[in-house]
Amino acid sequence: MHQEFIAMNSSFSREITTKGVNRLSQAWLQAASDDLDVIKQILSQPHLIHLVVFHSQQAIEKTFKALISQLIY
Repeated sequence: MHQEFIAMNSSFSREITTKGVNRLSQAWLQAASDDLDVIKQILSQPHLIHLVVFHSQQAIEKTFKALISQLIY
């Protein structure tokens, strides 16, 4: 289940960056995608699983910042 969620969100971030999104928003989306990549690594290391929540929150926050940046600029 975790892998399906991450795969869906990673491909979503990459798809958006190719459709007329400004540079600042692209940077935020890339940072969010990087957080999702970190989650992928964490899931394979049970002693670090508690960090999934932190990086999930970070990915969501960065995605919102990308949206706001797109709407403002």
